[in-house]
Amino acid sequence: MPPSKDINRTKPTREKSEKSAGGQKGRVDKTLTQTETPDEAQVILVDRDFLPKGHYREVGFQKRQVVDIDISKVVTEYQAQILENEQGMRFVGEFP
Repeated sequence: MPPSKDINRTKPTREKSEKSAGGQKGRVDKTLTQTETPDEAQVILVDRDFLPKGHYREVGFQKRQVVDIDISKVVTEYQAQILENEQGMRFVGEFP
């Protein structure tokens, strides 16, 4: 018979903690940093079908990295193309 079904089992009592719920003061957050050498890089182009008519020039990329760990580390970097029209409006490709 599993313990959860045993009607004669006595449950241990817990004392209420003085700490508040959630992260405690003084806790150090840890954020992963981007790697300079991703294993893969996928360029995401702006879908020009949805842009207003005009001439555009590429001015750079936004970068986001996804770290997948599966026995070995594989880092995929997504680079979203940024286009700018004559009026200075910028359009960025959508990240997956």
